[in-house]
Amino acid sequence: MAASLALGRLFRRLGQPQVVGEMIAGIVLGPSLLGWLAPSLHQSLFPDASLATLGMVGQLGLVFYMFLIGASLDLGHLRSNGSMALVTSLTSIAIPFAAGVTLALIFYTPLALPTTSRLAFALFLGVCLSITAFPVLARILAELDLLPTRLGTVAISCAAVDDVTAWILLAIILSIVHASGPMWQMPLKLAVYVAVMLLLRKLAQSLLKGARTDLPWLLLAAVASAVATEWIGIHAVFGAFFAGVLAPKITCATPWSRSTPWCCCRFSSR
Repeated sequence: MAASLALGRLFRRLGQPQVVGEMIAGIVLGPSLLGWLAPSLHQSLFPDASLATLGMVGQLGLVFYMFLIGASLDLGHLRSNGSMALVTSLTSIAIPFAAGVTLALIFYTPLALPTTSRLAFALFLGVCLSITAFPVLARILAELDLLPTRLGTVAISCAAVDDVTAWILLAIILSIVHASGPMWQMPLKLAVYVAVMLLLRKLAQSLLKGARTDLPWLLLAAVASAVATEWIGIHAVFGAFFAGVLAPKITCATPWSRSTPWCCCRFSSR
């Protein structure tokens, strides 16, 4: 944690996003550097038995963070710019996907395994280049105080659509390559998940009737939604973010920013 804070603040002083410094702190303390220079020290700090627990704690933190990002999203901006967000997100997938397929034609011979078909290699490389670092973008927008703005809302919405579309494409590609199941399975599960979430939101609104919502129940809903999307085959952060979008909105005494403590905010039923 000390290394993460130190490198994060150093990168902020250098004019870079703090999250980049925090990720580099993980690389420095990981097997790529510390494990290479001092393997015994790395093993004593991060024994194999602790990695599962650290990963679970990290995933929970990411789930709660993306839930709060979704809860602070300005839906008014999203409604007025929905078509722009949709077109932008689909374009931002199509261009890198086409670039990845083109690069696959060049790198198939030196990189692909002999048992890998050209089609599978090309499609997989295209999807890999199309997936957005959704939580990293959310963190950068929060650091720049752009989340409440029109630009921040459109950007985070595009990233959400990008991630869902890319994971669906990946599932379709895997079903084509490995014949692991019908390619429509994930889109159908996703449609059922969205319908259930919208229904639960309507039920919650009718039951609450303007009452203040307790944060623990909302966090439990975020975890449940994250587990549901993980089971579908889409990353858990999308489920947490979508639960936040559907949750009661955050109201703060001051405009929300990275410097605003969450204790100054509360969830209203609007």
